[in-house]
Amino acid sequence: MNAIVFLRKFPRIGIYIVMFITVLFTFLEIMVILAIFIIAFALSFSMVHEREDSFRDVPYSILKTFVMMTGELEYDDYYANMEKPLLYPYATIPLFICFIVFVPIVFMNLLVGLAVDDIKEVQHRAGLERSCMKIELIFQVESLLPKSWLHQINLKKEKST
Repeated sequence: MNAIVFLRKFPRIGIYIVMFITVLFTFLEIMVILAIFIIAFALSFSMVHEREDSFRDVPYSILKTFVMMTGELEYDDYYANMEKPLLYPYATIPLFICFIVFVPIVFMNLLVGLAVDDIKEVQHRAGLERSCMKIELIFQVESLLPKSWLHQINLKKEKST
């Protein structure tokens, strides 16, 4: 983490690290809301897919639902499998459709939109932030130099003026 904070001060890559950190904090804020949806859908999937190993207990159901959020829905394995028909098809299919609409579509588009907005804001402030980071880097480097060197440099500057 210290390396990231240090690298943030360099002009070429610093702005990308600032963008990454900004988007990460936005994601963590949205994750609170997303966690509520994931837990709710995980509990629902656990009830309607009680025969499936992935949904048999709540922790695995939450993990499987989180993985489904990324787009790994496995429709053929759970919903179109004729060897293992659904126990509650009139509840399972609408639940699955609601999950697809709310989580992979709505939340992913929300995250992309917020990330784009964060990046625009960071780029807008980039010049000022870059200058501030350069000044902080100069102060940090200066604090590492021996006091006698700084004193000699200051004396040279005074003699030249």
